[in-house]
Amino acid sequence: MVDSRAQEFFQKQLLDPANSKCCDSGSQSPQWASISHGIYISIGASGVHRSLGVKVSFVQSITMDSWKPVHLRMMELGGNHRFNNFMSEHGVPADMPIREKYSTRAAKWYREALKAEAEGSAPPEPLEPGTGHLPAEDRQSSERQLLDEVFAEVPDPCSMDMGGAPVLGRRGHQRRSVTGQQPSQPTKSSSSSWT
Repeated sequence: MVDSRAQEFFQKQLLDPANSKCCDSGSQSPQWASISHGIYISIGASGVHRSLGVKVSFVQSITMDSWKPVHLRMMELGGNHRFNNFMSEHGVPADMPIREKYSTRAAKWYREALKAEAEGSAPPEPLEPGTGHLPAEDRQSSERQLLDEVFAEVPDPCSMDMGGAPVLGRRGHQRRSVTGQQPSQPTKSSSSSWT
């Protein structure tokens, strides 16, 4: 459960127009955050971020989870505007797929620098100019390549139930999510990537 201090903090943060929409998809009223990057994201983007692992993107709900003071500090220092400006300055296209974007040298440097700033420790060595858009790691595992294909795009919120689970179904059959719940909104099988 979010404490009242965190609730008040997030209400103020979401007044910033840049924070009032998902940093990755642009959808309105994000309810999730990548603490590692100090950004606000949609439920669809949060699933992609979670697929990166907590060492790359530590994700929490801004309405349901408890928050540590250092994590709130990272959100205060970060924000969607600061992150997007940094990535742009380092040649990372705004429309780059999420898994690719957050695996760049620029994103790695940003999360290390943000954490250091929040903790009051020394920042990482400066990022070499002209290298921010490059992958942080030279080799890609077959597992990572598969995940990159699966999470190439942010899922449409209409293809998920209220808990973020994919809605499955066949043409002509009533659609149910993998959790067994009815979808929160009517969906069309042609617009869902989960059918």
